[in-house]
Amino acid sequence: MGLKKCKECGAMISSSARVCPQCGRRKPSGCGLFVLLIFVIIVVFIGIMSEESNNSTIKKNSVAENHKQEEIVSVDYSKEVGIITKSGLLTRFNPHLNEAYVNRYMWDNIDVQDKEKIALILGHHSGNVKGTNLYWVHIKDSKSGKVIAKYSKSWGFKVYD
Repeated sequence: MGLKKCKECGAMISSSARVCPQCGRRKPSGCGLFVLLIFVIIVVFIGIMSEESNNSTIKKNSVAENHKQEEIVSVDYSKEVGIITKSGLLTRFNPHLNEAYVNRYMWDNIDVQDKEKIALILGHHSGNVKGTNLYWVHIKDSKSGKVIAKYSKSWGFKVYD
């Protein structure tokens, strides 16, 4: 055990003493500072990990979104529209008005997944022709002109009775 100076009054006291016998000042224990330092390190670590997690999620979402956009852009919709027209299903198509007229008999004999794919092609072709980022179309019966389905990137796909 050595002696050291009290920081308050300057008296020589034992290094193991917790209180100065001269002035009553308590000797600071290094424990509080150590706990504070550990707490700060933990908070910083959690902040860094949280930021990395957020960045990772954002990167994953943006990569997935870019991949979806690349898929949409990579399809030649005009070619697909030509194929649909040659099949006899599409009787008239006005991409500037987002209207597609179809043979109702053929349309009714197609399953819902194929109807949705056809509507997606027509909607995206309309958006590409007009140069907007608005991809939508109303599918109409070629004889009555009644809307029998609609597709939009924001609406989704809906078939009417």
